[in-house]
Formats: sequence, C-alpha cells, structure tokens
Amino acid sequence: MNHITYKVRRFDGKKSYMQEYSFEHQPGKTILWGLIKIKEELDPTLTFTAACRSAVCGACSVRVNGQAMLACETPLDDVIRRFGFELTIEPLGNFTV
Repeated sequence: MNHITYKVRRFDGKKSYMQEYSFEHQPGKTILWGLIKIKEELDPTLTFTAACRSAVCGACSVRVNGQAMLACETPLDDVIRRFGFELTIEPLGNFTV
C-alpha cells in the first residue's frame, strides 16, 4: 500500500508554516478523511473546519495543490491520479490560517 503525504499550512500565532504528515493511503476515502486521520492519530493540535460532510455547506473548502475543492466530497483517489501522493493543503485564497 502507498503512503500519502499532506503538506498542511499551519499558523502558530505569529507566522504561517507548512507541516508534513504521512500516512497509509486507503482507496475510496476523501481529503477530509485524511485530515481527520491526522488529527485523531498523528497530531491532535491540527484544526480545520468541516460541518455537514455532505457537500452542502462549503465549510470544508480547501486548496489542494492550488485547486479549490470540498474536502468532504473529493475522493483522494481522484486527487492522487491528478497530483500524485504529495498534496499541499491550504485554506482558500481569501481565508487566513
């Protein structure tokens, strides 16, 4: 099984920075699944917004390698086919970390 790397834009109160997380890819999962996996298993300090998990509210919107996507509905398999196993996850351009 392949490992996937999320490079996540973080903020420490003074400056933003990128932090890398690597975990085993599981087919059929979403970008949001990966963020939840990081929070629950790798780094409980990771914070992000996700509300409905049904692609209705848009709260989970992020940029993945510069492209806006809904984390709750976007399959990781599709993103990996497009960008490979290293993904940069950031807030939308008009939001701060």
